[in-house]
Amino acid sequence: MPWHTGRPVTITDAQPAFDVEQRHRRRVYAVFMVLHLVGFVAAALLVHIWWLAVLIIALTGPLPWVAVVVANDRTAVRGRAPGRPPDGSRR
Repeated sequence: MPWHTGRPVTITDAQPAFDVEQRHRRRVYAVFMVLHLVGFVAAALLVHIWWLAVLIIALTGPLPWVAVVVANDRTAVRGRAPGRPPDGSRR
């Protein structure tokens, strides 16, 4: 029963490099914006089914705001209360 996944074991609580984290955030932002663009194009193509076009615009309209909020989230500190050490103790 192999337990080794091939990835190195992390032995530190150090955050990922800034470049790695920024690249991840840019990709997340790009994916959300592509979904936003595809939604608006689909709504324009389906304008003859007005209720579907309105539904698509209502669903994809807030995606730019969501993209900014999600992309600005720091992945290294996610899931941890601000100002707390990684183990959750109160020092």
